[in-house]
Amino acid sequence: MSSETAIRVENLGKCYQIYEKPRDRLLQMLFRGRRQFFREFWALRDVSFRIAIGEVVGIVGRNGSGKSTLLQLVCGTLNPTTGTVRASGRVAALLELGAGFNPEFTGRENVYMNGALLGLAREEIDARYEEICAFSEIGDFIHEPVKTYSSGMYVRLAFATAIHCDPDILVIDEALAVGDIFFQQRCFQRLKAMKEAGKTILFVSHDLNSVQLLCDRAILLHEGRMVVLATPKLVTNEYVRMHSGDDAALPKPETGLASSLPDAASAGEYRYGDRRARILAFGIRKLGDEVPVDVVELNETTEIYMRVQFLAPCRNPVGAFYLKDRRGTELYSGNTHYLGQPIGARSPGDVIELVFTQDMSVAPGEYTLSFGVSEFVDGISHPMDRRYDAGKLVVSSPQTVIGVVDLRSRVRTVSLECTP
Repeated sequence: MSSETAIRVENLGKCYQIYEKPRDRLLQMLFRGRRQFFREFWALRDVSFRIAIGEVVGIVGRNGSGKSTLLQLVCGTLNPTTGTVRASGRVAALLELGAGFNPEFTGRENVYMNGALLGLAREEIDARYEEICAFSEIGDFIHEPVKTYSSGMYVRLAFATAIHCDPDILVIDEALAVGDIFFQQRCFQRLKAMKEAGKTILFVSHDLNSVQLLCDRAILLHEGRMVVLATPKLVTNEYVRMHSGDDAALPKPETGLASSLPDAASAGEYRYGDRRARILAFGIRKLGDEVPVDVVELNETTEIYMRVQFLAPCRNPVGAFYLKDRRGTELYSGNTHYLGQPIGARSPGDVIELVFTQDMSVAPGEYTLSFGVSEFVDGISHPMDRRYDAGKLVVSSPQTVIGVVDLRSRVRTVSLECTP
């Protein structure tokens, strides 16, 4: 990743004029600004950031937060109301489905048109054409008008064209979500290869795992404003907190209330909740043993526990833990509600310990443990104390496990008679 800037955004804003009635547009023109017949809607406001050459940045936020507007401003398909955007190098964009292709043109004609718009000579497009067709896997439909394509065919061709035009900056909206799982896997591998090649990538995704796996940094947007630009882990945790309806993250636990795991309340822990309950301690221990450990053997039966104190009345508390791998992928969650083991109503001052008995059948490696206690009422979960990535765990084994779990396979060989 270079120290030079690929994308520079300063005080960027986009405002739309919303008219209640069609005649108001005419009145606005006739009065020439002396009166206002519209209301303003700021889709984006006061956004500033810089992205270095070779950096991959994800954009997350709820629908309507301004993500697509920001990408369109970066690509130049929208003009800003305030501020400036500067992008250095060739920009290829894969925005919402339907943008960039002429529906009356064939797939082949659209490939050549988009290549020309990106500044490629016809000879350069000729050299890449077969690779584009092979990656898109749409076969003879390349000679048919794209208006006859399915959404999957459309996005495969659009993505194949964008990545094979050798862009300096690749901008992607959530369009990849319409592809099937095999296409998404190939796209993800190609994006990783482009990242290793030093390309700059800016993309919107609701897949938080992809953001953590691929990005160097991430941006969180909310109601048109940039909340934070930071590491993917911090941004995705903040997004989950905001989505849960919590107003403020919890402070670090007081002295003496930290986890039983060695150094479990690490700098990577993210904690929030409404403070009606708190997780006093948590850890993992071997079955029948009271001593906490942070290393267990593959397939060993263990107890994952959490000690909770209630500070306010709670009608239906739910306790849970999450096990995540080093990439942040959630592998499993033990949850008292889904396991059919209700805790029952609790009063202020109650202290309980939840114990989940688990067979550690995940592949040898390092994992993180997250813990949470919420109140589940009328189908809605209200976080009281959540501690993400608070504990660390190592699963060890002398045997090799390929994949993320040990399914404890058994194999046998059967000799069969060969019939003439």
